[in-house]
Amino acid sequence: MTTNEPLDEITKELDNAAQKDVNIKIKFKISQSIEFLDMTITNHNGILKTSIYHKPTADPYYLPYT
Repeated sequence: MTTNEPLDEITKELDNAAQKDVNIKIKFKISQSIEFLDMTITNHNGILKTSIYHKPTADPYYLPYT
């Protein structure tokens, strides 16, 4: 989820969502960017930008190309 709402509003909404069902755990991170799958998604002044994310534990293997 991405939003430009104030931090207190975001936290309140996420806390309310987390209390709806005790069997569902919601973890959230509030930041300008986040790593998801193999991408970094950055919110830069309301514009979402993506870039490739390389996990720190991943080995840098390359496929041969001919």
